Amino acid sequence: VCSLTVTSRATIRELYDDARVTRLTAYIAMAEAMAPAIGPILGAEILTFMGWRWNFILVFTVSGLALIGLVLALPESNVTPNRRALHLGPVLAVYGRLLVTRDFIGPVMAAGLVFGGLMLYITAAPFLLMGALGLTPREFSQTQAAVVVGYIVGLVGASRLVERLPQIALLTAGLAAVLAGGVSLLGLALAGFTGYWAVVAPFALYTFGIGVAMAPL
Repeated sequence: VCSLTVTSRATIRELYDDARVTRLTAYIAMAEAMAPAIGPILGAEILTFMGWRWNFILVFTVSGLALIGLVLALPESNVTPNRRALHLGPVLAVYGRLLVTRDFIGPVMAAGLVFGGLMLYITAAPFLLMGALGLTPREFSQTQAAVVVGYIVGLVGASRLVERLPQIALLTAGLAAVLAGGVSLLGLALAGFTGYWAVVAPFALYTFGIGVAMAPL
């Protein structure tokens, strides 16, 4: 599943010119932003009315149809295949060079830590909000929508400022918001505030920061 994030962008880059790559990448980013909001809402309704097994049946069906569509409609994008691309030696050599390149490793570490926090929340939120705080599946889906709204607001707002402000200013502001959201979440938990808004509001600020930082990229 994770390979789709890489292969979709690589395929687009190989098939289209820069202008269309930018437009299609924006569509993918929009879908990735909406999925965590729409998915839990749809999943909660399926769980309520049809049972949890139907969530897996739906994923299997949609994935199968997508795979068939790819096989039938998507052309091979790599017109100059490199037979040594998957050989272990060259791959490790490239990674070795990247790991000692400061201009690469710094931004990658920052992005990895930020998205690591996001993945941690997505993984732990169902257990925390439904298990510990007692939210119903439908109420939980609404919390996910609130968190994604923070991301969209940050992304749209920063996108309008990209041409007016230096990229480093937006990146710094976005990472500052991420830090503030994470520290607020931790501080509220340590202070004993464990209610609904003590979790959702700080993480909405966290995702808002991700949206601001992503706009220049």
